[in-house]
Amino acid sequence: MDGMFLLKCFVIGVSAASALGPVFVLTFNNGALRGFLKGFFTALGAALGDGLLMFLGFMGTLSVLHESHKYQVAIDFVGGFLMFGFGIVVLLTPRTLAANPSPAIDSPFFMVIKTFLSTVFNPLALLFFMFISAQFFASGIKQFTLSQILTGASLTGLGSLSVLALVAYIASRIGNAVSFHRLRWISVATGVSILCVGAYFFFDAIKVLYRVYVQ
Repeated sequence: MDGMFLLKCFVIGVSAASALGPVFVLTFNNGALRGFLKGFFTALGAALGDGLLMFLGFMGTLSVLHESHKYQVAIDFVGGFLMFGFGIVVLLTPRTLAANPSPAIDSPFFMVIKTFLSTVFNPLALLFFMFISAQFFASGIKQFTLSQILTGASLTGLGSLSVLALVAYIASRIGNAVSFHRLRWISVATGVSILCVGAYFFFDAIKVLYRVYVQ
């Protein structure tokens, strides 16, 4: 298997995770408020989502679905609702922690699923991986073997995890040295930024509907 192909897949994962998006700030927030392990499980969900999107990109699924305006609108609305929900949860995090959160809500499984869904239904992430997969085919590669697809997607997820796990660790060290009052403001800023991303997704959905059915 081409070593350059594998290296590119890993670097793509690093690039996707390095963008200062909602998952990045959510990982930082959980690492600072709840410790490294909570931040790591948040990062793991995002890495699994990035790996799945890379897999779908190689399979050509994302390119096919992108041709449908209904699909784009659906993804925008689902992504918007998810971001609004996550933003509200993040805003309430300090209060929830103070009141001893439910073990189910604060469980590693819940954190992995939450960030996995926010990654998979993030229209910006979909566009990123559609563009990246198109670049691979544009470079002269006509098709990939299943082994290449699985390995490439796994390395993309690993690259993403390596960055976000480091973010979670740094955040946990900062969290140990910062007062709870300041951490509460970090949580508020994180929640507001995620709500803004959700609002953008809703705006994009309305824009597509207007372009298709009004103009």
